[in-house]
Amino acid sequence: MNRGDANFYYGHPLICGDGTSERPISQQIVFGASAFQILVAGHVGCTTVIVASTKAVWMTHFWESYSNGKDAEGKANLVHAGDPAFNQRVLMFLRGQAVTNPLPNGYPRPYRPPQGPGIDKTLFNDKSKSETNVFVFTPVDPFKLDYRTKKTLKDGIKKENLKYPARYGTDGEVHTTIRDILGPDIFPRYTVVPYLPLNRSDPVEDAQLGTNARGSVLFQYDPDSDGEGQRRWRALLEDTFRVKSVPAPA
Repeated sequence: MNRGDANFYYGHPLICGDGTSERPISQQIVFGASAFQILVAGHVGCTTVIVASTKAVWMTHFWESYSNGKDAEGKANLVHAGDPAFNQRVLMFLRGQAVTNPLPNGYPRPYRPPQGPGIDKTLFNDKSKSETNVFVFTPVDPFKLDYRTKKTLKDGIKKENLKYPARYGTDGEVHTTIRDILGPDIFPRYTVVPYLPLNRSDPVEDAQLGTNARGSVLFQYDPDSDGEGQRRWRALLEDTFRVKSVPAPA
């Protein structure tokens, strides 16, 4: 990681989404001798989940409407817990479970089997809380932001204003599912990174898409971050940055 912005060093970015069917794609990679990077750009309401340990990383992206579904009028996205379709499109994928009876969720695009594995708990079984990290990059609800009482827009981009707290927030369904996958002896650090989606109907905001770090999540692994063989990974979620050293294999 002493290579600055020389992203070509990490190879072509791996992807986590299918824009045609909107099914999720997961990347699960064991840290080894090769550098790599996984990129999800252009979040405008979607959610990205990263699980990273000292052994490996698992990462995927969930399209907003395809994953969460729509109400009876086909307008508002569903936000409540206990939805069977959300279980099929998100939670069962985390577990690596096949869906044999896809349910509709009010969104026109039908269920498509995801690509890639679910979370392999044997790769994320570090018992120290600081060793296994879960990052969830998920949107706030713009309608929960009271601009009259906040000094800056950034003051409203907080976890209490999440659009889907029962699903992606702390102790929400994704959190409890990942804890269940990893088992009772593993206590991952669960970090919710809220973001304000770009307003695609605003020409000024829409023009920003893809021009800066807004709405982007990047995970990079470097087997020689300091030129002396120190392995490290780093996660960049808009302006949130985390880096962690990875011990040499036994």
